[in-house]
Amino acid sequence: KLHKEVHTFLLITTPGTDPSNELKDLAEEEVGLQRFQCVSLGGGTQDRTITLLHQAAHEGWWLCLENLHLVTDWSVILEREINHIRDIHPQFSLWLTTEPSENISSDLVRNSLKVIYESPTGIKFNIQRTLTQWGNDFDRDEIRSHFLFLLAWFHALVHERNNFFRQGWTEHYNFGAADILAGSFVIESCYQKKNWEAIRGLLIDSIYGGRMDNTYDRKILEVYVQEIFCSDVLDGQANLPMNTNIKVPEKKNQSQLYKKLLSNLPNIDKLQIYGLPKNVGRYVSSAASTSFVKKLMGLENSCRTAKFDLQTMKRALSSMVESWKELKNNFPKLTTRDSNQIQKKSSDRLEFEDEMNSGSIVDSCVKLEAEYGWRT
Repeated sequence: KLHKEVHTFLLITTPGTDPSNELKDLAEEEVGLQRFQCVSLGGGTQDRTITLLHQAAHEGWWLCLENLHLVTDWSVILEREINHIRDIHPQFSLWLTTEPSENISSDLVRNSLKVIYESPTGIKFNIQRTLTQWGNDFDRDEIRSHFLFLLAWFHALVHERNNFFRQGWTEHYNFGAADILAGSFVIESCYQKKNWEAIRGLLIDSIYGGRMDNTYDRKILEVYVQEIFCSDVLDGQANLPMNTNIKVPEKKNQSQLYKKLLSNLPNIDKLQIYGLPKNVGRYVSSAASTSFVKKLMGLENSCRTAKFDLQTMKRALSSMVESWKELKNNFPKLTTRDSNQIQKKSSDRLEFEDEMNSGSIVDSCVKLEAEYGWRT
């Protein structure tokens, strides 16, 4: 449920995740698609975005701004525009999607309701999320649904292999919603004629393999594609790779069969599914523990140093500010230039320093402020 007192929501995503489809479904349920607008930031869309922001705030739209991390300098302008809006419609919501970044306006982050949007871990949850995003369109055709399930299985394998960085892939590849969407377009065009050559070629050379420039990684990708996208697996005569006892369900009541198949998958993947040796798990666990401890130590250090509170500082300085105002009213020359005084500074410098050294700390500070006041 939405937070009733907040109009700005900051969705912090991890590489390879895209909450836009789920947000679109939520908007359709809450306000209707005719009152939902999505804009991808960058490429000179900022001016149009400001206009949409004011219109949405007054008319009660939902506005989604994607990829805020690409225009972090502009986030300050966005925060200022949000603060200037008056008479906000109660149904208005501003959704911002961004990858983690330290350069986004701190005020914008502070005034937003922050939501971490992470990709599911494990083959089972990855495929479940993919099938949920496809919805009823997945069941439109029996043969097509089997092809799409093979694509979902393949996408989950190559995506989750990133969890074994340096052991799974030599580089971290951000396989995400755009890749599986492009793959579904290929399936749509080729499934009726079972054009395996076209499917394999586009997946290897363009959609997924187009990200790879490492020969070792491309060989692994080719093995996955060759073993998954073939007639034996599609017809249920061979198991899904790697080292699994899972077969594509029969061509009837596929929705229920796929749900049952996924429910039987383990929540924690076995390394054999990826074709990795058992000792990789020990290495990954050790690296994750080391990284976690370092983050905890960094958090502890930041908590010790980051004790600044704006309201407390204002209360502490309020009396001093009032004293300076009174001093300025009684002695207006303190804030005006005087050429004679400026010329006299050079000759009186040594005398001033002696007075600074001999006086109290309070007197020294006042005199130092006076000197800089004359200078400016």
